[in-house]
Amino acid sequence: MDTNILRLLCDATNNNLRIIVRYENQTSIRVLEPHVIYSEDDGTLLADCYQVRGHTREMQTNGFWKTLQLNKINSVFILNKKFIARTNQGFSPNQPKYLNNLIAMTRLPILPNTGSPQTTNQTSLFTQARKLWWDLGSRIDRVLSDRDWTPKN
Repeated sequence: MDTNILRLLCDATNNNLRIIVRYENQTSIRVLEPHVIYSEDDGTLLADCYQVRGHTREMQTNGFWKTLQLNKINSVFILNKKFIARTNQGFSPNQPKYLNNLIAMTRLPILPNTGSPQTTNQTSLFTQARKLWWDLGSRIDRVLSDRDWTPKN
């Protein structure tokens, strides 16, 4: 796994920026909105993204969710194009697969507090996700920095 690709993906995810990726040595590209970077229990790094343009084997024309394995991403380019978390298309920051192995998560829109239960619940989820990120952030930074300074044989 290329640590530069991981850093670019984390930067784009944390700042709600679209990316262009080349995946599995394909010649075509994908335009994605990275929502979450996380690892499975076996250490496999994954990115849950909303694909808005580009290559697809499924021949889907509208946007759709795609989970990518980071070790299959050949290149990443960050676009200067912000996106809003796709909560209306099913994104939820409190999915169990994110809780223990979260690396980066997109920012949810901050909604004005109107006192309605829905707004309070969404704000609460945002607060929980932010707290989780900050709690894990320093540990993730340590792991990444340890990997960067490990001597290569």
